[in-house]
Amino acid sequence: MDGAWWPRSRDLTRELSALADVLDPLWGRIAHIAVNSHYGPILPRTVSANGHAVKVGWFTSDQDPH
Repeated sequence: MDGAWWPRSRDLTRELSALADVLDPLWGRIAHIAVNSHYGPILPRTVSANGHAVKVGWFTSDQDPH
């Protein structure tokens, strides 16, 4: 799945876990999330979603940060 999402805070650990918790049962097991590194000061390496770890990666170029 490819899509866009904007967090409501700068706590990406909490925000990405909540997002993955919702999408995981709807779209299948979430294994990896990529975010623009300009968006958050602290980027977690993994987050928890429905009892499993989800890898978090980041990018800095070729994508609009918004």
